[in-house]
Amino acid sequence: MNNIEKFKSKCKILRHKKSGAQTENAALALSEKSSSIIKSILLKSGNQFLAAIISGDKKIDTKKIKKYFDVSKISFAKPEEVEKLTGFKIGGLPPYAFFDKCKVVIDANLMEKPYVIGAGGDEFTGMKFNPKDLLLLYGDVTDITI
Repeated sequence: MNNIEKFKSKCKILRHKKSGAQTENAALALSEKSSSIIKSILLKSGNQFLAAIISGDKKIDTKKIKKYFDVSKISFAKPEEVEKLTGFKIGGLPPYAFFDKCKVVIDANLMEKPYVIGAGGDEFTGMKFNPKDLLLLYGDVTDITI
């Protein structure tokens, strides 16, 4: 069993009828706090893709993320770039989508939570899991949010 399968096997799949494409919508659809929802974000520096996984109630601190990845400029990837690199559309981008595709950092505050919910491949599916399970996929954890 590979690391993605190990990760997926630890997740509880949650289906919902309302779109969870944005943090607030996912929180409402699942009757959860936005701090329990995670965002999987694809970034770009020049031609290099980078990714961050953060809590839904937080924002990326661009100074921290640039320092962490040792880059001078950073921007959000365009929706078509996200889909081309990961095979998933924004709003359904699961946290495992970056595995073996780019460097990834997990915000440290996630490790303090008993569980989080990330997108499960589309805007109507969520994945509930222990955030420490992300360490099966990515080992880099640091403070990258405001």
